[in-house]
Amino acid sequence: MHEKMRFAANVRLVTWLLPFLLAVNAIALAQTLVATSRVVVYTPEHMTVRATLVGSCSRKSLRAARSDAYRCSSGATAYDPCFRIGAARVACPTDVFADRGIVVRLTRPLPRFASAPAPDMPWAMLLASGARCLRGSPGAHPFSCSSTSGRALACAPPHLRVPGATAYFVDCVSTGTRAANMGSTLARVIYR
Repeated sequence: MHEKMRFAANVRLVTWLLPFLLAVNAIALAQTLVATSRVVVYTPEHMTVRATLVGSCSRKSLRAARSDAYRCSSGATAYDPCFRIGAARVACPTDVFADRGIVVRLTRPLPRFASAPAPDMPWAMLLASGARCLRGSPGAHPFSCSSTSGRALACAPPHLRVPGATAYFVDCVSTGTRAANMGSTLARVIYR
């Protein structure tokens, strides 16, 4: 008799949980089907130039893994990434999401690299939540993000090598005094 009662209780539990689990999976599937990410190879050709400064570039970019990306400085301020726009100028987006930045007129030729870095490593992301993320320096979080609510996030990079993918999700955690796992979120725009 005890076995029959336990079986009946399990059947009631399954019949109660099954519609809920199916609904949650249907919602997740629907969100995935309509979710899309746009992967953009950033070019500064339409960037709004806030200032033209004088400076130099001493090394390849620490953020953008591209052969045309540099770490440059003007005075005591470093800019990374900066992209070659001519033999003697680079464009440095200070706000890639609004396509604004500065141009640096170079006092020295650009450094030469032995080999080009991998082209599929993103350096900036705009998440579906509105959070804006920049790739950190080596040794830091992969991406440091600031959300629209002011919460700081650390996110893993998207895996851009998935063949045929139209949506890329990243795992994020909130940082600071109340660190918490934020789960997986859609990267709406990914800059390479």
